[in-house]
Amino acid sequence: MSAPASSSEPVSTFAIHVEQNHLIDAGGRPLRVLGVDRPGTEYMCIQNDGIFDGPTDASALQAIKRWKTNAVRVPLNEDCWLGINASGINPAYVGANYRNAVMGFVRDLNAAGFYAVLDLHWNAPGTTKAMEQQPMADAAHAIDFWASVAHAFRAYPAVMLDLYNEPNNISWSCWAAGCAITTSLGQWKTAGMEQMVNAVRKAGATQPIMLGGLSWASDLSEWISYVPKDPLKSSAANPIPGQSQLVASFHGYCGPPGTSTIAECKPYVLDAQQSVWPAVKSVSLKVPVVTGEFGEYDCSTTYVTPFMNFADKAEISYIGWAWIPYDCKTFPALISDYSGTPTAYGKGLKDHLATVVP
Repeated sequence: MSAPASSSEPVSTFAIHVEQNHLIDAGGRPLRVLGVDRPGTEYMCIQNDGIFDGPTDASALQAIKRWKTNAVRVPLNEDCWLGINASGINPAYVGANYRNAVMGFVRDLNAAGFYAVLDLHWNAPGTTKAMEQQPMADAAHAIDFWASVAHAFRAYPAVMLDLYNEPNNISWSCWAAGCAITTSLGQWKTAGMEQMVNAVRKAGATQPIMLGGLSWASDLSEWISYVPKDPLKSSAANPIPGQSQLVASFHGYCGPPGTSTIAECKPYVLDAQQSVWPAVKSVSLKVPVVTGEFGEYDCSTTYVTPFMNFADKAEISYIGWAWIPYDCKTFPALISDYSGTPTAYGKGLKDHLATVVP
């Protein structure tokens, strides 16, 4: 396990916790996190290109703030945080340098009024570099990763921890407790959500923990049945004694990358309204639901607008993928430049956020 970043002092005067099926702010008011995903920290370092993709200064954060957002999700790379499997990579991009850069970014986010969500996005077992997402977190490193991240951010009350980006092609029992799987990397063992929850709590972090469902986090159908117990529930350190601080994470997209069109999105939306969203709403009646990612690949709002309307009525939080200036016809890019000029897809999110109250 790597040493955590040095600073763990509180960096904000606002906080977030769970009460029943709501997120609650420091003043005791129900809260929804509404914002954007800021990619880069999952891939730049491992590709030896830096740590952040694009600007992260005060001006860049204010551009996000002008969209009436209150949250930013930051994807992380397991190897870069732990400083492992780093052969051939500039030391400036990994280990303590990576950790300190991420912590500095989170401090800046909190200071600018954003809740920060940190997720394990890219990982790999053994000595394989974490160059992509796997079906699940790996037992070899994910426990150490979350113990270190949780320790580093244990005194950051405006942070939530998202244990694994998009579990896929595993069973619910594997999701909960871990299992052996075989991928192109060979056979290896996954880390279960229970192990990762326990690692976070053992490290002293009391913030809400997000757990994404199956099928790339789009399936919450058995989430309630398999969700592990939160050790914090019986701890004196809990902001609300007796209350679990676990949150369900949902991801929703229209169609696979680069293939969907508006014509294809319309029937997908109808199907989602009938077969996917009811299960999400059912979970939201028992625990908070945060949509860690949502979007579409047709440079339109055929899916996202109906979804946001559904989420507003169900009091579900949502974070749009992604705040990065790519071509929105092949990637769900919200912006065409870092000053915040929206794409046609991004305009749907921007305009909608102007009408809702977090």
